[in-house]
Amino acid sequence: MASLINVLIYYTIKRKNEKQRMNMFIAGMEVEVVKKKIKNMHLYVLPPDGSLRVTVPHKVREDQLRAFVESRLDWIHKHQSKLKQIAVSAPKSFATGETIRLWGNDFVLMVLENAAKKDVFIDGNTVFLSVPAGWEFERRETLINDFYREQLGYELPAMIKEWEERLGVSVREWCVRNMKTRWGTCNIRKRRITFNLQLAKKGLDCLEYVVVHELAHLIVSNHSKEFKDVLSRHLPNWKLMKNKLKGL
Repeated sequence: MASLINVLIYYTIKRKNEKQRMNMFIAGMEVEVVKKKIKNMHLYVLPPDGSLRVTVPHKVREDQLRAFVESRLDWIHKHQSKLKQIAVSAPKSFATGETIRLWGNDFVLMVLENAAKKDVFIDGNTVFLSVPAGWEFERRETLINDFYREQLGYELPAMIKEWEERLGVSVREWCVRNMKTRWGTCNIRKRRITFNLQLAKKGLDCLEYVVVHELAHLIVSNHSKEFKDVLSRHLPNWKLMKNKLKGL
């Protein structure tokens, strides 16, 4: 009998301490609610999709739970946005359904395999990647990068020419490279500017900022106050664009 009582006590305590899970809709969002043996409520924005989980004490009331989540809506949206950006920047396999970014906008990738012609083209909100059978990640990536380089080739010549005239400078040559740490570089002696291939993913305003920034180095070689004054005279919102690129 004593043994049976001990078993009953054990399972009663265990059941009391077990996590209880349920889903609720709060402020139009689905929230996973986990009740457990804790003193305080905790809110989590979970990767990769920004889903919500809140852990709460067993005795918490529903109105308390709702008020807790609703009081943190700004925090929730901020962290969901961060996760979305991470997802966009995550390594690609360049398969159908992935997101491709161009000039700050997201496009759905559609892969056309067994194609006779290698090509990348846009139709509406979709980027079509036409590849021969058996083409894996590296070849697909090369084709997408060629597409980005082509897009930059469409935008940069007119933009550089405009800002050469406005700043009173001239560039001997420019090129596009895939760089890890810089959006652009300027070789002052050779008057050559190099642009990061990844700029094709950003907004055109960000591209313009990099063009102006690098051309301005032909006036002031360093990042002194004089250099910043040049940027401020010709591109008053340059700090906003710089911070936007930092955020990206």
